[in-house]
Amino acid sequence: MSGWIPAHCPLPTRWSAAVDPGNVHPEHPRPQLVRPQWRNLNGLYECAIRPAGEACPSSFDERILVPFPVESSLSGLGREITAADRIWYRRRLAVPRAPQGCTWYLRFGAVDWRAEVWLDGRELGVHEGGYDPFAFDVGALGGEHELVVAAWDPTDDGPQPRGKQARHPGRLMRPFFYTPSSGIWQTVWLELVPATHIEALRLTPGGNELHIEARLAGAWGNERLQATASAGGSSVGAAEGRAARLVLRLDDVRRWSPDNPFLYDLELRVVRDGEVVDQATSYFGMRDVAVRRDARGVLRIYLNGEPIFLHGLLDQGYWPDGLYTAPSDEALRFDVEQTKRLGFNLIRKHVKVEPARWYWHCDRLGLLVFQDMPNGDRMTPGVPIGGVGLFEPTRWLGARGIKRTPASVAIYEREIDAMIAALASHPCIVLWVPFNEGWGQFDTLGIADRVRALDPTRLVDAVSGWVDAGGGDVRDVHVYHPGPRMPSTPDPQRAEVLGEWGGLGLEVEGHRWPKKAFAYRTFKTAAELEQRYAVQLAQLEKLAERGLAAAVWTQTTDVEGEVNGLFSYDRTVLKLDADRLAERNRKLMAGAIAAMRRRHRGGRDPQG
Repeated sequence: MSGWIPAHCPLPTRWSAAVDPGNVHPEHPRPQLVRPQWRNLNGLYECAIRPAGEACPSSFDERILVPFPVESSLSGLGREITAADRIWYRRRLAVPRAPQGCTWYLRFGAVDWRAEVWLDGRELGVHEGGYDPFAFDVGALGGEHELVVAAWDPTDDGPQPRGKQARHPGRLMRPFFYTPSSGIWQTVWLELVPATHIEALRLTPGGNELHIEARLAGAWGNERLQATASAGGSSVGAAEGRAARLVLRLDDVRRWSPDNPFLYDLELRVVRDGEVVDQATSYFGMRDVAVRRDARGVLRIYLNGEPIFLHGLLDQGYWPDGLYTAPSDEALRFDVEQTKRLGFNLIRKHVKVEPARWYWHCDRLGLLVFQDMPNGDRMTPGVPIGGVGLFEPTRWLGARGIKRTPASVAIYEREIDAMIAALASHPCIVLWVPFNEGWGQFDTLGIADRVRALDPTRLVDAVSGWVDAGGGDVRDVHVYHPGPRMPSTPDPQRAEVLGEWGGLGLEVEGHRWPKKAFAYRTFKTAAELEQRYAVQLAQLEKLAERGLAAAVWTQTTDVEGEVNGLFSYDRTVLKLDADRLAERNRKLMAGAIAAMRRRHRGGRDPQG
């Protein structure tokens, strides 16, 4: 197979030069369910882009570096495709034969959007969904094999969840949309598993107990599950019972929080007739989150029984060279580490789902996450772009949203169910956001109830911004200019959240995308930007004391035409002074929490 070079990128990150096609994203892609025997299948594949209606091509005339989207520079193609195209991947595999009683599973982190998979000409199956992992049992294997994958992505020509991806992001009213990320965009790998094995795992903390749900594949029905929790190498709790549900009790619980992101190690064993038939390792954090009333009756967000003010960044998760896919795990980690370093305790993962390792970095570093469901289908009619200064567009729109077809509804429900199932064990996630700013919004209260039923342990933000139907645990408004603000009358049942604010822009010469720049308000110098940020933080502190529970600043980095990031798009330039920014952010959160606690003195039970 011939060599690889990146396609042209007008603004590569510093990690681009280190990308090695023979060792790309080599880390284990699933930190919460690890077995030692696995093989990374990232790397160079043969590639062919053909009309969507055609069968598998006889010749593959290009090369693509997996797992980078076909439109990205790091894929080696940088190719624009349409809904009329299908992307074909092919590679040869040399795989040792699985030991007796074991099998190989072929796993995909994510493929956008429809994936068809063949091995040695035999169709393994079809998966639809651009953000969730899937797998196929491929048997004992052994020797040489041919893997073929076909991917089709309609982007905004279809109703499926797609986030900020758009075929023509530069057109009128589209500064908020970005280049698509089609095809394979997360790690492809083989895992050796016993015939009877843990197929899926869900870890739910509650009080001093960890609730373990382990779904088994190939079960006989007489298996038992053993679980051992440890801290610093020493066992701190163990449990055994019938698979697939188990309760592990801890005597001395260390709570997970941004200030102390303590994670327990977890060893799992499946036992049948006294013999261990499967074992894997995982980790978990013990924490709880709720909305409660303080001594004055103000609704606040509580973490581990204590009030907390959440102050964070809107994070789009885009890269100039890799688009949806970070150039490396070091790059993926960078955004999380910098968010923590700058004194924030929250990330709103905006209309995108990241690889499992991103959430692992948040878990171990101590960043809370508001997790959005990626947008799909159409915008709610009549909703203006940007949401500047708008609190209650439902005054003229109602909460009706859009009318989705039965097929569109089925796609949305299947994919939000899959997102929650895949991410529910991560302690960093404290809130789910099913809809953002009216994009694809429908049956708002019904979907909020669906999310609550899927995960009753976290908060639900029924819709972030604009078309508020009155459901969920928080009322979430977006205000860019003038801001920050919050509704003058508190919601009687929900905590107040400023889900997007800021949007202050600064163009950094030599570090911006070659597209017309956009920000809600643009400054000429870093000094002017920093002065304005300080003023707005002082205003935010007053809102926090008044009752605001969380605020999300737009945004972590510039993204294509948007220049309102704290970092330039290539992550080279931080536009504000890091030390002063961290000091101001920590002072804001400390002051807000102190005010909340002062109100408890002599007051009633904060759970009210």
